[in-house]
Amino acid sequence: MTPAAVVPIDFEPNRTKLIGVLEGLAPADLTRVITLVDGAAQRDLPYLTVGERVASLIRYVESSVGPKLKPVAAVVVHLFPNTVDKLRPFNSRSPGKRQW
Repeated sequence: MTPAAVVPIDFEPNRTKLIGVLEGLAPADLTRVITLVDGAAQRDLPYLTVGERVASLIRYVESSVGPKLKPVAAVVVHLFPNTVDKLRPFNSRSPGKRQW
């Protein structure tokens, strides 16, 4: 699988939710995500804990040379399709949500 096979998502991901999903991944699954994020594999230290690796990944993607959060979320959704709703930003008009 190549990064070109990852289809872009049509929304800006919620940063907090994305971090939560990444921290919930098994180390091998996080490695798969990091491998598909442009430039992240060269900065990964696999001996760190999942939380430390996620923090490092987020620092990189949000840096001036990083690809930003949206491509990371696209990779996560590509590998784990059931996470798409977890990454969407809060929408107060969605069904079942109270509107204040």
